[in-house]
Amino acid sequence: MRARVRFEQALRLLDRAFESVAEPNAQPKTNLREQLRSYWLSMNGQQSLLEFACFSAQLEGKDELAEEYFNKVGAMRGPLWGRSWEECVRRTHRIFFANLRSARGPRFGKALTLAGRLLLDIRAPNGMAVLKRARRIAPREPAVHNAIASYLLTHRDPGGAKRSARASLALKPDQPAVLIDLATAEWMLARLDAASSAARKATTLSRSPQVFSQMSEPIAL
Repeated sequence: MRARVRFEQALRLLDRAFESVAEPNAQPKTNLREQLRSYWLSMNGQQSLLEFACFSAQLEGKDELAEEYFNKVGAMRGPLWGRSWEECVRRTHRIFFANLRSARGPRFGKALTLAGRLLLDIRAPNGMAVLKRARRIAPREPAVHNAIASYLLTHRDPGGAKRSARASLALKPDQPAVLIDLATAEWMLARLDAASSAARKATTLSRSPQVFSQMSEPIAL
């Protein structure tokens, strides 16, 4: 918890620095090159701290807070912060997890899942290896199998996607997004009846107030 609190404090300090730079009446005191360098340093610092806070929150078992920070990291990606966003993901992963080599347990597995999702998003070659490690550490975490299923589905491995989706649903049945992945995998395997059945279950769940909040969350990858 101490690490996450420190990251959050640093984020607040950085936010205040952004506000002072963005004041309407402030006069620029640096040339364009220095302004661009300042922008890069500020954005890089903010993204790194958000990722650190995300992983730290997950290690504490604060799933919702971790997902909140994860979404904030994704929201930073844009036309002016694209390639640098990807480089920051790689660098932050190396720095954070280099200090957690002896970590174990489901919380660590879920933190690795979040890291793997980011790495796969930038097509990092070690992204899938990170998710497989997460699965070994936390085999009973639905999110791990969900992330693997989504990745395999988009990489034309419907058989593997089907197995991972079923593993996720066996642990947590009421997941409309995972049922959609399963339906898609079954359709790609030409199992139309099974695909239709999974799709109907997803539709029924999506209309249920109990799982409506799940549908507002981003799909794993």
